[in-house]
Amino acid sequence: MGIKMVIGIYGGLSLIAAVLQGKYKNIPGWSAIIMGLGALLMLGSLLTTGIMAIGILAIGALLAHISAIINGIKMHGDINKVHHFARFLITLVMIGGMVMYQGGL
Repeated sequence: MGIKMVIGIYGGLSLIAAVLQGKYKNIPGWSAIIMGLGALLMLGSLLTTGIMAIGILAIGALLAHISAIINGIKMHGDINKVHHFARFLITLVMIGGMVMYQGGL
């Protein structure tokens, strides 16, 4: 599975989560928007190249992480460290893969 497919799947799933959680009002609307924006940026990074693609991916992933932390606190009352560590590792893989795909920084 290529790095672009991983980014596409992760961004797509993040977008689905943002829409569904916003629709069912499990989280604040503004947090769903942040998650959705992060997901769209991750997906948008696939449409550009070079350092721009890497930067857009990183910003999108950061927004999704911030929203996920806010959502976890809202829905469960605390931060699930294992969940966020896994998200962080996935982000590192995506950024590292994008750097290698783009031929380095």
